Amino acid sequence: MKKRRRGKLFPWTRVNLRYRCVVASVLVLGMWTAVYTLRDAPIGPRSESAAEVRQRALVSLFERHIARYDDGGQPQDCGLLAGLSRVEKYRRAFLNSFKVYCDGGGSELRCYDKTKGGVARNYLCEGRSLYTHTEEVQELTRLRFYGDCCASEAFREIKFIDCEEKKNKQLAEFRDALGVQPDCSRTLGTVVVFRTRETLGRNPWHSHEEILTLFMTMAALELEPGDATLLINRPKPDARKTFPLLGIYETLLAPGKTVYADELAKAGGTVCFDRVIFPVPPEQAFHTKLPLEGCGRSPILMAYRQHLMEVYRIAPTPPSGEPRITVISRGTGFNRRAVNEAEMVKSLQGQGRRVQLVKFGEMKLLQQLEVAANTDILLGVHGAALWWLVLLPDCGRVLELGTGADGHYRNLATFRGISHTFLDQRVGHTTREFEWDLKRLGASIVEASSKWHKFPVWSFVQLLPFVVLWRFVRKWTRELFPSMAPRTKTNNGVLLWVDCEMTNLGDAYGVLGETDRLLEVALIVTDKDLNVLHEGPDLVIHQPNEVLNGMNDWCRKQFGWENGQPVPGLLGEEVVKSTISEGEADRQL
Repeated sequence: MKKRRRGKLFPWTRVNLRYRCVVASVLVLGMWTAVYTLRDAPIGPRSESAAEVRQRALVSLFERHIARYDDGGQPQDCGLLAGLSRVEKYRRAFLNSFKVYCDGGGSELRCYDKTKGGVARNYLCEGRSLYTHTEEVQELTRLRFYGDCCASEAFREIKFIDCEEKKNKQLAEFRDALGVQPDCSRTLGTVVVFRTRETLGRNPWHSHEEILTLFMTMAALELEPGDATLLINRPKPDARKTFPLLGIYETLLAPGKTVYADELAKAGGTVCFDRVIFPVPPEQAFHTKLPLEGCGRSPILMAYRQHLMEVYRIAPTPPSGEPRITVISRGTGFNRRAVNEAEMVKSLQGQGRRVQLVKFGEMKLLQQLEVAANTDILLGVHGAALWWLVLLPDCGRVLELGTGADGHYRNLATFRGISHTFLDQRVGHTTREFEWDLKRLGASIVEASSKWHKFPVWSFVQLLPFVVLWRFVRKWTRELFPSMAPRTKTNNGVLLWVDCEMTNLGDAYGVLGETDRLLEVALIVTDKDLNVLHEGPDLVIHQPNEVLNGMNDWCRKQFGWENGQPVPGLLGEEVVKSTISEGEADRQL
């Protein structure tokens, strides 16, 4: 470990101290379990207090999901890119830093936007009491929005970008009509208006640029699924040409409340809206950006994953001893198709593996989700179907035959918090057909399978107290009852020692709080006689100052933290300087 430790790690006095500490942790864990068991026991009727109900009601479903995965253990910039802080920033900015771009009558248009050189790529807008003339759909193939207000010159000069330099047509074509009172044939409440980037829902990567920004928008504005109507400002595509993914918008975000522009226009007349939301644009989808150094998995992506699995009722089967390998096949009409696919799949079978070949584009959406959620190793050439790596279990691994230039799914795997490896083979982006290099692929599969089989470190840490307790019971039993001691020699297996430093060990009941975090974790391998066979890694984990400020007095003195500042030369200083997150430490171990 670090400078505060001198001498060898395993002198017997040190081991005895370690055992006493672990036993104390086990006892605390037992007390914690008992307390929580009693807490949850049905002792008489209990209902939530009014304060609890109000507090729960203040947080939307999506925000609760995001908060569940955002423990504050990552650097601040991580949360601002892909965590709860980003959602909260949109909310604060929309409430406190908005600009009114159209007012003076019965309507209003306001935006939070970050504009540079007359171009806004990051924004969130809201219109009140707007309306549309449905007959214009025939000419425009979309709806145009009007307001009884006067638009500012600043608004007219801004180019609101939707994605890839394309204008947001809803804002670009907005018309102010001060003094005009619409004759509303019908009125809708809250609508979220956008134009699907993937008209047919063919490409999961591009579709999710939109879906995730809609998810963030609804979380920021505290909208529940179904609170708003999704108004897709395009004609409805022919159902015979669409892909199953297209239905995910309505299912996840607006059950039973999705309408296309031409559907809304069928009845004719003027449609009025109480509230029109122009959401965060696809340009701001975080998974299209490079992950920041030191950041782990994205709370927003994990929250979306949880919501997706809950709505579609995906219940993954726990991994067995055999890795489940799913090979993605690209159908006709796509580039980068393998001509020796059958031979490749056959070469992977056996050796304790379960291999399946799938064509996601020809499967129902529910089938796609179930396959991905029950995959341990996902193998495929660079393509949009690799998006479903987000559903792999935490121990899942991705093997991608890349183009040498596209890092989309490597970055996505980082945001998901799972392993991604580029195969030792490349294929051009526009290549029509190619052959798998079976020898190289086989070696990569062997390596991935061996790494998948390794026991997850955090599961080992969780089980370690129980293992040590069992060893104590066995030792004491043999001392009290020598006849029960085994007559055979012990095995020659190795022992894995995971040593952790934490900010605290919970409260008096062992209940861990928000500031009880890992500071350092080290691995040492010994034989049964405690001879060191291997040392490392020894990882110092970054924690923010607010976590370190929450340490108790003993920990502050031990780790070097005084008056909110690190003491030079001790662990606290190294924690502040470290760029390693808990997720990264997990992966390295």
